[in-house]
Amino acid sequence: MSKRRSFALREGTLLIFEGDAELGRLRPGEAPVHAFAVDAPGGSVYVVTDPGSGSLRVANLYKIDPAGRVLWRVEPPGSEPADAFVAISVTKDGIPIAATWSGYKVMLDPDTGQATSLKFV
Repeated sequence: MSKRRSFALREGTLLIFEGDAELGRLRPGEAPVHAFAVDAPGGSVYVVTDPGSGSLRVANLYKIDPAGRVLWRVEPPGSEPADAFVAISVTKDGIPIAATWSGYKVMLDPDTGQATSLKFV
């Protein structure tokens, strides 16, 4: 029987555990991890990094496989000149839903990261 994989966020770094053993630490890109959500069906994790300050569009949402490899990285959809992802969750069906600075709720294709639905909330 394999041990269950779990994750924790500590000081901007995502910690990966299997049972009680730490398997690794993850900080994609240069920025600290701000939020994460686990894709239960696939075992991958979605990570939102801190967008920092400034007035730029930031590609700060990543999907990372169980081995720690980045599968994709995306920036928020739309035409806002400055925007970034600020939160992430996953539906029971494994669909990632992210929120942006500019107030959008974005449903994403789990395979590509492309927006499949965009709603201002």
